[in-house]
Amino acid sequence: MPTKQMMVDGLIEQDCHATNPKYLLNNQTQKLILVVIHNSMITEEQYRDMPEYWDYQRKIEYNKEKCMTACEKIMEHFGDVEDGKDAEEMFQTMWHKIEPEDYDEPPFDWIPKNPELRLEHEK
Repeated sequence: MPTKQMMVDGLIEQDCHATNPKYLLNNQTQKLILVVIHNSMITEEQYRDMPEYWDYQRKIEYNKEKCMTACEKIMEHFGDVEDGKDAEEMFQTMWHKIEPEDYDEPPFDWIPKNPELRLEHEK
């Protein structure tokens, strides 16, 4: 079973961190494709149709934001570290070492910086 590549009803995701570990049904895949095309926040209907998927995507985003914040704080405190890497390079290195089972759950009141992963009621 591929770890970096997951096929979901003909849809291939290149990064295992970007996909829900559960398989999507055909109609859910079609809805997911429509959401990607529209690039807007998550509507109530979209969330109701696939709550596990959206919760997992938001969980990934929360952990990415948390990892980036930690990298930025390290850079602020220590300045240039490890061959002059910046916070983004450090993030890329660290993020790919974090296993999905180690992700933290986002707090109830957390609102993603990425507007595409916000729920309709989140501004």
